[in-house]
Amino acid sequence: MNIGILGANGFVGRSLCLKYLKENNTVFAIYHKNCSLIPKQCVLVNVETAHKYNFDCFIVTIGGHSSTYDEFLEQYVFLNRIVKECKYKKIIFISSIEVYGKHKDTITLKSCFNNPNNYGLSKIAQEFLIKSLPNYIIIRPTYLYGSGMNENSLLPIWMHKAKRDKEIIVYGDGKRKQDYLHVDDLAELCWLSTISDKNNLTVLAATGVSVSNYEIATEICKNIPDSTIKLFGEDTAESSQYDITDTQKTYNWKPEVVVVNWISDYIGKI
Repeated sequence: MNIGILGANGFVGRSLCLKYLKENNTVFAIYHKNCSLIPKQCVLVNVETAHKYNFDCFIVTIGGHSSTYDEFLEQYVFLNRIVKECKYKKIIFISSIEVYGKHKDTITLKSCFNNPNNYGLSKIAQEFLIKSLPNYIIIRPTYLYGSGMNENSLLPIWMHKAKRDKEIIVYGDGKRKQDYLHVDDLAELCWLSTISDKNNLTVLAATGVSVSNYEIATEICKNIPDSTIKLFGEDTAESSQYDITDTQKTYNWKPEVVVVNWISDYIGKI
């Protein structure tokens, strides 16, 4: 198949490129300014020329978690133009679990949007755009990790701090829980949704098993000699838990990577 990946130079985009190449597809890596991280086996396509190609599947993975309101607006205008110009049989949009905002109960597909942040709001707006198109799949992933992840996210920050300062500062009592999904498991789900004949669906991408901050910090300290955990202040954020039953049934998908097992491998590389 001919696969177009918009945002191929990013953390998620690169992982998707590798997955689709592994499945013997022709991958057209669509980029805007930078292409240094894109695998060499891909066909490089500048975003301004993407409309010249015909894709069996067009995958949109654009980030900007810390962008401003105006930048999110520009991103929406850009996305609106691209999805209408490009030619494809199916479109897969990588959204975010942050569309749901704050919840104390387990989040399901039917959970409401409860005061999401600007990033979550931007993804909701983009989802509405995607839903106006035929043959779409929307995937809402939770916290993503893996090789090439943002160094300013929680896991790398704690690992580097434990190595450098021999101490990890955990806010509150460390009991707050988060669901961590490896980027390769997201790529597998994306692939399964590509080859499936099911369309016009929204699915959650998580493991269904949340891990506490204290458990994560403990695993890091186990792999970095003489490092310790310091509990400090208050953690006002809510724990998160996700029900992925629908996703598992729809695609017969099961996440393979366990975050506490991955940590020791990653620490050996930094």
